[in-house]
Amino acid sequence: MVLSVLVPTRNRAGLLARTLRAISAVDFPKDSYEVIVIDTASTDSTPGVAHELGAKFFPNFRYEHCDRPGLHIGRHRGAKVAQSDILVYTDDDVRPFPSWLSAISETFEQDSVAMVGGQILPDYEAQPPKWLSYLWHEVPEGGRILGELSLADLGEGERTIRPTLIWGCNYSIRRSVLYEAGGFLPDVMPESLQVYVGGGEVGTAANVMNMGCRAIYHPSASVYHWVPRTRMTFRYLYRRSFSQGISESFTHTRAAGRPVLSQQGSPYPSPWKQLSGAAHSALHWRLRRFFVNFVACSGQRAGYHFHQRALERDPKLLEWVLRDNYWDEEASPRL
Repeated sequence: MVLSVLVPTRNRAGLLARTLRAISAVDFPKDSYEVIVIDTASTDSTPGVAHELGAKFFPNFRYEHCDRPGLHIGRHRGAKVAQSDILVYTDDDVRPFPSWLSAISETFEQDSVAMVGGQILPDYEAQPPKWLSYLWHEVPEGGRILGELSLADLGEGERTIRPTLIWGCNYSIRRSVLYEAGGFLPDVMPESLQVYVGGGEVGTAANVMNMGCRAIYHPSASVYHWVPRTRMTFRYLYRRSFSQGISESFTHTRAAGRPVLSQQGSPYPSPWKQLSGAAHSALHWRLRRFFVNFVACSGQRAGYHFHQRALERDPKLLEWVLRDNYWDEEASPRL
């Protein structure tokens, strides 16, 4: 088995069906890869959809059920049962390029390569609002990213990049490297368990970078990522930024070994401090950009403070954040 394609999912049967059909259309021999759907405690028709389409499209297919939610749980279960050392993680809402798996396989033929990523381009459900363009940021490697929607447009040309520019919906890694890096950090849980969210795959990639491993960007190893109308609103931007604040609190607490808010204060300045810079400009677009940044900064700051206060109240939560790793499914919270 050359590649193991791993698709964690929860309660998105319709999107999962779309993604499985898209994966089945890639230009790569079907007997050279397996597809594993890892269901993290779905309550919808996900099991039936997975079994039906898996049997229809893939000669090498496996369905795994986990009784606890959490994206990291699905990712770890996939790593444990995969038959290949090359783990190709994707989300349940993507459409890969036809060349996706071929480019990944070709790049991993270089023994020095630990991770492979490609573009994550938007698949908009509707025309995006103009203000969304303010969230794109250029990166030193060339190209641009929009982290709030997990989009990365790094242009043409295969090259070495930081591992932290490879994100979960298009994240290929050698299993041996994943284990050496300590596995994935907690990620994407139901709202009632949001306080347990951590650094996700970006935290793993940071460990890979500290190990001195090589990550490659290949423009042919790319996917389209579904962006529904509901994610192109200020409400979603605030909620997504709130979650990012929780992740930053998790990361800072792990680094310090204790809650950090009382020692160093919030790493996020008051969003009102941005107003003075905007007010000196008469240009309307500057004020609109300020408002977008204000919403994002407010969400991050609120999420960070929320998580730090929870850490100070709950010793068990602090114990969770400071765990050595998160491979043990039974240690994760239940709904």
